[in-house]
Amino acid sequence: AVARAHLVTDICPKDGRPSECAVLHIGGQLAARIFGLEKTWGEELEAPRIRAYDAAGRLTHIGIRYNTPMVTHVAWFSAMTRRCVWRMRRAWLPDAHYWMFPARTAT
Repeated sequence: AVARAHLVTDICPKDGRPSECAVLHIGGQLAARIFGLEKTWGEELEAPRIRAYDAAGRLTHIGIRYNTPMVTHVAWFSAMTRRCVWRMRRAWLPDAHYWMFPARTAT
């Protein structure tokens, strides 16, 4: 059977004070807390570092966010080996109203 995963935003304790985080539950069990996701994709970033902790509070991954024109990138590194384990990219597009040519399909 495949366990269901749920990612929700929550207020988590960090350095003795509440901080916004994402909480990942897999199969009803706490799997991870992720800090540093306060900014949405495409917004200017003040602190580009994302930190992921396991249920025991140990640092497991570090994510680095950076932007190129109209694209946001995130590279995730293992906290133990410091090797890149995956990369993500998200492009930003203006509304279709501003496009030079109409979209090929309705979105």
